[in-house]
Amino acid sequence: MAQSAGSPLSAVGPLLFGALFDWTGSWVAPLVFYGGVILLYAYTAHQSSKDVYLLDGGAEQ
Repeated sequence: MAQSAGSPLSAVGPLLFGALFDWTGSWVAPLVFYGGVILLYAYTAHQSSKDVYLLDGGAEQ
């Protein structure tokens, strides 16, 4: 199931990167966008690595 969503999503990345370059005429916008995606990945990785126990009420914090 993850492959059916991940493969098309990974195919869109290079197209979006190239479209941003064509639209702006500079590499700055695609690289800033890529940096934002990396920060989003880092944030979600940090959130998913927290120790949370549902039965101890830790999910409410």
